[in-house]
Amino acid sequence: MNSNSTANHLTFYEAKDRILQATQTLFAEKGFDATSISEISKKASVNKALIYYYFANKEAILDIMLEQLFEESKSLSMNFIQDHILSMISNNLLDILPDRFHFVNEEAAKYFLQQMLQFYGRTIDFILERKQLVKILFLESLKSGKHHNDLFRFTELIKGNESNPLYQEIKAVDAEFAFPVEITVFNFFFFLQPLISYAVYADDFYNVFGIPEEGIRDHFMRSIQTLLPSFIAGPDILLSFTAKLV
Repeated sequence: MNSNSTANHLTFYEAKDRILQATQTLFAEKGFDATSISEISKKASVNKALIYYYFANKEAILDIMLEQLFEESKSLSMNFIQDHILSMISNNLLDILPDRFHFVNEEAAKYFLQQMLQFYGRTIDFILERKQLVKILFLESLKSGKHHNDLFRFTELIKGNESNPLYQEIKAVDAEFAFPVEITVFNFFFFLQPLISYAVYADDFYNVFGIPEEGIRDHFMRSIQTLLPSFIAGPDILLSFTAKLV
């Protein structure tokens, strides 16, 4: 069956999803610049005209894929923030200070840490399920094109401006709140970047060391479980090692 015949039997969503999946695979394998519409057409088993019916060009395909990634990431983060940060602030269990999360007692701090570890596990699974797209994002960040700074979009929820829905929600329950610089630094360099590296290099890591993905994930989580408790000091979760010395 040729691509024209196949395309005629595809629904709108099936055809669009097939194009997106094929493009994602090719972009991850070859990079954005080296992938052609003809290759996408062949990989998706649809004709080029159908691709142009849905998308203006291959950059439009990438835009849609990345926008979906960021929206899903934002939703995952907002669920955790609303359930375990905003609720604790509202119940007077948590106060966010410039260099620490200050909890009402040690039990509250330990509870939050446990929830944070579970969230980290969910985030790992989220990233791994979308590792091809994460590879594309990583490759584009090394170039000087349109998507050069898109990695920083993962940090949109920790910007102290009125366009950030999280900032507005926290300010509503804590009028003196301001995003500490340490949160931004920690989130990008010690939370996000290890996850990006994990997604980008997991397959190659397996090929070199022979450790399957499930084994890598287990070791990764154990490393995080060992690291995070070092930030606890009594009823506080510190946002910098400098704070621990004070």
